[in-house]
Amino acid sequence: MAPFLVRRVFGAFVPPISLTLLRSMLKIQGSAGKARVGTFMDKIATPHCLAYCQRGAPTHLTPDNFQRFAKLQPTNIFHLTLPELIAAHPVVKKQGQGLHKFLNLDDSILYLSVRDPLTNNLGPCNEQSYSLASQNGKTRLTPEQFMEVQHAFRPDFFACLSDEILSSSTSARARKSLARSLAFLDRCIALHQKPASSASASNEEPAVKKARTGESKDDASSASASSASSSPASSSSSSALFAVVHGGSDAALRVQCAKEMAKRAAVGGFVIGGLETGELNETRYAMIEAVVGQLPDEKPRVMSGLGSPEEVLECVERGVDLFESPYPHTVTQHGFASVYPLNPETKAMDTDSSASSAPASSSASKINLRDKIYEKDQRPLLEGCACFTCQNHTRAYIHHLLNVHEMLAQVLLQTHNLHHYLDFFRVIRQHIAQGTFAEFKKSFLQRLKQ
Repeated sequence: MAPFLVRRVFGAFVPPISLTLLRSMLKIQGSAGKARVGTFMDKIATPHCLAYCQRGAPTHLTPDNFQRFAKLQPTNIFHLTLPELIAAHPVVKKQGQGLHKFLNLDDSILYLSVRDPLTNNLGPCNEQSYSLASQNGKTRLTPEQFMEVQHAFRPDFFACLSDEILSSSTSARARKSLARSLAFLDRCIALHQKPASSASASNEEPAVKKARTGESKDDASSASASSASSSPASSSSSSALFAVVHGGSDAALRVQCAKEMAKRAAVGGFVIGGLETGELNETRYAMIEAVVGQLPDEKPRVMSGLGSPEEVLECVERGVDLFESPYPHTVTQHGFASVYPLNPETKAMDTDSSASSAPASSSASKINLRDKIYEKDQRPLLEGCACFTCQNHTRAYIHHLLNVHEMLAQVLLQTHNLHHYLDFFRVIRQHIAQGTFAEFKKSFLQRLKQ
């Protein structure tokens, strides 16, 4: 197949992603142990975070503010969530130009996940469909309907439909999740490899029809898996499909899921899902290590939900490349400012008398600006920070804005928190490239404990 044949997708011509392009989505440029540094889609240096969006826009930042922000801290990869955007599907489909045009994010990389990590809503699921919870109620999506949405939205990459479960789920439930997720993946791959007109002409895939007419579900799933793993990618969409690895807290099931999904050549990358739902840290990181060990080196790994500085370091150490996490947004929503130190010579918290009596809700990584202790504090949120907020405003001013419930407080806090978070990833990349990541991680965690 010619690698860049152009096909019509719902009235618009877009180039499908070729197998060659899928394999070159991530270019590894260096490593330190399992931690690696590279370039994603020739634009984004990894490891990197995806800027969390609500209703298709970066939280608390208007487009002009974000453009100003991006001049200091370049980022153009956004995390969109299907529950927030599913209601716009008919409009975007009719427009025929995808989410880039609809959201006026033409020069950005867009990632679309099925679940919003902020709400952590795990929809009911059966062998045929997934129930998506949104502000407009619940929407049942079959793989066919799900892929129709993807063809209309055309994100740069998206998480495949899967049966998401809690890490505390039983082994029996985890096995059922694995089987459903693989079946959904194969049906989505089959649709992704067809012209959109063919995919939308029928509501059922052949494997499903066979299962309903007497052939066993296992046989149908096997046939579909064989087709998906042996066929080269000839997608009718320019989006890359990322498989979501599940398995609860069962390491053997996680490994099995990762191995099976890695066999599908049409999969552009992998999302590690279901590991931010209350499991122990030891269990969480053991699962991540087990999964990453089964995934191909040349394809990107996305961590779903985890994003605190400590979690990022642990995941990067195990080979994770991208993070879909609302961490800066969550810090902002609670009225906090991130102050974790990036320089080994910098102490985690200020040592003057005002900071020594910091409120219990503050920590070595963030401070609570609502607290009265900051009422007269004329310092920036973080000494040395180059963000707009720290260069122009004080802790006392943001404390005032928070306590009079002025929305500018969230704008200024988000500007700082996202800037500092991106700076954190920049420093991580530097240390991986220099071969000093292990030392940086150790000193960073020690400073947080001081």
